[in-house]
Amino acid sequence: MLIKSFIDKETIRELLIWSETQNLYRHTSLGRYGFFSFLDELNNHPKCVNLIRQKCSNLTNAKFVEPIYKDFVNEIFIGGYVIEHTDPTVNGYKHLRCNIMLQKPQTGGQIIFNGKPVELEIGDMFLLDTSNQHAVSTVQGLLNYKTIVFGFLSDE
Repeated sequence: MLIKSFIDKETIRELLIWSETQNLYRHTSLGRYGFFSFLDELNNHPKCVNLIRQKCSNLTNAKFVEPIYKDFVNEIFIGGYVIEHTDPTVNGYKHLRCNIMLQKPQTGGQIIFNGKPVELEIGDMFLLDTSNQHAVSTVQGLLNYKTIVFGFLSDE
């Protein structure tokens, strides 16, 4: 499910400024030149993080925070990508992810969901069930791909 303008420009700016003060490169994504850090590893979260998480939680009717990948900030550098994959889940639950675009490269950096590209603009959110195949196409241009991602478990 794609939701346009899920967060506003002021919130995006606040998250980008905050993310620049953090070490986002603690874990390597599946692919090339992609890195992420769990939100609980990062410091001084802006207040908007909890508000966005709640907005996502309300939308998903989620029961729990997804315990493996939780919530994270993701950055993929120019030339990088994420390979097609599915994510693990807790038996009996759907693993749902709310991917919110904070910075978009000039070319590439598209979420590929079930083999089809999803066209996100800055501030848009894509909600996906991670039992489906998903990837990120090769990032090209001058800007890196950057998202904030919230994970949930749902029994619906």
